[in-house]
Amino acid sequence: DSVHMADSTAIRVAFLLPLHADAVKRDKHMDRFYDFYAGALIAIYEKQQSGQAMEIFTYDIGKTALRTSEVLQQHPEIREAHAVVGPAYAQQVEVVLDSLHEDSVWVMIPFLSRVKNIESHPFVLKFNPSEQIEADTLARYLAQRADSVNCVLVEAKAGEVIPSGIKALHQALKEHQVPTSSVSLKAILTDSIEGAFLPEKENIVIFNTERYANLQTVMPHLLKACGTYRITLFSHYSWQSEKIILPQLYTSVFTPQPAVSEEYEWLFEQYFDHELSSYQPRYDLLGYDLTNQLLDMLILQKSSQDNTVMLQDVWTGTQANIHYQSTAPEGGYENHIVHIIHQ
Repeated sequence: DSVHMADSTAIRVAFLLPLHADAVKRDKHMDRFYDFYAGALIAIYEKQQSGQAMEIFTYDIGKTALRTSEVLQQHPEIREAHAVVGPAYAQQVEVVLDSLHEDSVWVMIPFLSRVKNIESHPFVLKFNPSEQIEADTLARYLAQRADSVNCVLVEAKAGEVIPSGIKALHQALKEHQVPTSSVSLKAILTDSIEGAFLPEKENIVIFNTERYANLQTVMPHLLKACGTYRITLFSHYSWQSEKIILPQLYTSVFTPQPAVSEEYEWLFEQYFDHELSSYQPRYDLLGYDLTNQLLDMLILQKSSQDNTVMLQDVWTGTQANIHYQSTAPEGGYENHIVHIIHQ
């Protein structure tokens, strides 16, 4: 049924998430969406406690574009919201953006790093920076240390598909004139790495994979080479649960040590006391930060009638800082804050 929105002072937010509330047995991968929603509700509760009127609408849209389309058709009140949070899957985002294109409803995308046609949808906020932003940020960081680093690019084998993020990094290193050398995987596995690894520099080894399991056979050889060379592994945020002995370099949208307030932890325990789906990152804190930033922006926008208010500045959160920048003159916005973790 449609919902009549009466309070003109209220900030109206609609959540479009894959909550699968009717599932007999929920996929464990879905738990992160419950954590995210819990953190978002704590952010909303705190705003209400400070006197801000809120109207919240939550729709369980599963994973499919069809279900998303049905919900949008059945609930015209979504068009009257100030913002939508979600959806989680790429095939759903397209449906939401096309449906709300004429309604000036902000759509905040929490989980995806790619949003198709974001350049032509001015009311999009995308939290995850693109692979290009991550690559450029890391390349600039290494360019500032050009005198002391050597990036060792492991050559692709015939027919190997290099992940697009690694390709973007290779190109960014070239454009920023970061010193690089190359080595074959066979050379590492046969301990024949002279010339590619430099004894006087920090050798940052960049493999053509985003899966740590693919490196099981090569890691002992890198550890052996540490007796002769300074070696750092270009890593990925998802590898942080692995027992990696080597120093690492990786990018992250999250601050390494989130400072969670006692008040937040107390509220989470009071209302949502359950085991978290993940601690790196904490998805409840992701929901808390992204919803807080969105509400701060909407409250200021409501008072100033400026659609871009709060998007020029860096917004500081508990686990994530956010700096949305425009993707194109008539385009949406994406977060540009990328932390470099260099251990």
